[in-house]
Amino acid sequence: MLTHSKAKRLAAFLLAAGLVAAGLLAGIGWARAAGAARPAQSGAAAAGTAFTYQGQLTSGSSPVNGTCDMQFSLYDAASGGSQIGATQTKSGISVSDGFFTTELDFGSGAFDGNARYLQIGVKCAGESSYTTLNGRVPLNPAPYAIHAASAQWLELDGAPVLRPEATGNTPNLIGGYKNNNVTAGAVGAVIGGGGITG
Repeated sequence: MLTHSKAKRLAAFLLAAGLVAAGLLAGIGWARAAGAARPAQSGAAAAGTAFTYQGQLTSGSSPVNGTCDMQFSLYDAASGGSQIGATQTKSGISVSDGFFTTELDFGSGAFDGNARYLQIGVKCAGESSYTTLNGRVPLNPAPYAIHAASAQWLELDGAPVLRPEATGNTPNLIGGYKNNNVTAGAVGAVIGGGGITG
C-alpha cells in the first residue's frame, strides 16, 4: 500500500529523475546544435613531401644550447656526388642540450629509392658564417617505407586487397581476388571484386 510519505518520496524521486533526464536531453540537443554549427570536416590531408629531421649538435665535446641558423643540402653520395634540389636555410632553430628538430622538404623527386645524404652547415649566435659539419648524414627510410616500396599488394588484416601495376603514366589497379589480372597491354584498367567464393 502506498502511504502518503512513500508517495511524497516517490514523487520527489520521479521529479529528480525527470530533471536529470531533461538536463541530459537539453545537453544532447545543445551538443547537436553546436555540432551542426561547425564546418564539415574534410577528408584526410595529403601527406606531402616534407619530413622532420632531428639532430644533435655539439661544440667540441659539449652540447650546444641556444639558437642557430642551419643550411641543409641533399646529396646522392656520402662525399662528392651531385646535390639534389636547392639548399634549404632554416633560421632560428632552437637547440637544447644539443638536440634540435626542423622540417625539411626537398620536393617529390628527391627520394626515388636511391641513397641520400644530408650535408649540414651551422651558424650559431655570434658567428658570422656557416660552418659545414664533418661528414654527410645518411638518410635512412623507416621500416614501413621499406616494405611499401617492395609490396606487391596492399593488405588488410593479412589479406590482399589492392595491387597497382605500373604501365607508364597510367597504372592498372587490381582489387579483390588475388588472382585477378589485366590483359597484357591494357593501360588504366581497374578491377574490383570478383574471384572465388568459399
